Amino acid sequence: MLLREQGYACQEGVIYFAGSRERVTVVLDAALETLTLETITALRAMAASGQIPPPLEDSPKCVRCSLVGICLPDEVQFFAGGSTPVRPLSVAAADALPFYVQNVQARVGKEGDSLVVRVENEKVAEVGLARVSPPIPPTLFF
Repeated sequence: MLLREQGYACQEGVIYFAGSRERVTVVLDAALETLTLETITALRAMAASGQIPPPLEDSPKCVRCSLVGICLPDEVQFFAGGSTPVRPLSVAAADALPFYVQNVQARVGKEGDSLVVRVENEKVAEVGLARVSPPIPPTLFF
């Protein structure tokens, strides 16, 4: 639709799935254009309302999402009276600690055997790698 808006003649598009190396042709017809415009309008209305959509229920997408620790979909569903069991968010090694960085300006780097957190080039934290739990593989959630 953006290309058409700029004067290009387009009758179809292609979606490329990198994981499977598959190309899927999508015909750009009037029905798809109407659905797209309706979806954009609904998304803009939702963003303007300040209400967030309900979290996904028991979705395999959640464990791979970078926001799962903030979103906590299972907890939201549980406290809303849902029946979905809460998946544990725990460290992979009981003798090591999770390492959270919640400052958007922070940069984490490795120096020797330590993780170093810097904000505006000033060191604000340092922890030895041996004390930090490695990430939990997604398969441990299921």
